[in-house]
Amino acid sequence: ALPILRAGLLGRQERGRGAIDDAALALEYQPANPDRYHLLAPLLAIARQQPAYEQLCRTIITRFANTTNVYVADRMAKDCLLLPRAGVDLRLVEKLADVAVSARNNDEAMPVFQTCKALSEYRLGHFAGAVEWGEKPLKGSQTYAQAHACAVLAMADWQLGRKSDARAVLAKGNALAPQPLPASVAEDLGDAWLAWLCARISLDEASALIQAGSDHE
Repeated sequence: ALPILRAGLLGRQERGRGAIDDAALALEYQPANPDRYHLLAPLLAIARQQPAYEQLCRTIITRFANTTNVYVADRMAKDCLLLPRAGVDLRLVEKLADVAVSARNNDEAMPVFQTCKALSEYRLGHFAGAVEWGEKPLKGSQTYAQAHACAVLAMADWQLGRKSDARAVLAKGNALAPQPLPASVAEDLGDAWLAWLCARISLDEASALIQAGSDHE
């Protein structure tokens, strides 16, 4: 339990290297626990540790590809979608995202699941589908699901040539999940900081995409 607590504490303090080491140790102790993967994957992604991230994603798919638990499916899919390259078959990741959105519509986590499905569509190059799914969480009230959805919408809109829409929705996402980590989230003992971190990873990707495109306008 100590490495888990320490990884969470260091992650909230944005001390990446120490958080990664402790998260990896926690996973080593509990390799069948999906929460351990969901702790380590965002930390590796934000640190851009590509080889380690891809290896973790391969392990996730090997272990969890056939899960029917909607919460596990969502987290494992999202973990494999955080960076443009995960080194795994995106169709298997898509299957996990589909399991998650098959949950009952009254499931309070549905906006989170919809965001994951939107990101899956984006990674597959289905930009219109990414927009369709990405707009759904914006109707809810979950701040970081909205922020993450805004990131996906910004990237999909940009790819579709809707540049002003992309810039506007990116600004909205950045306002919902600002940098650095808000103190209220850092002090929260739950998983809000992980939701913020996943949103920030995609918002940073969207910002880089739009900035690179804008430089060539």
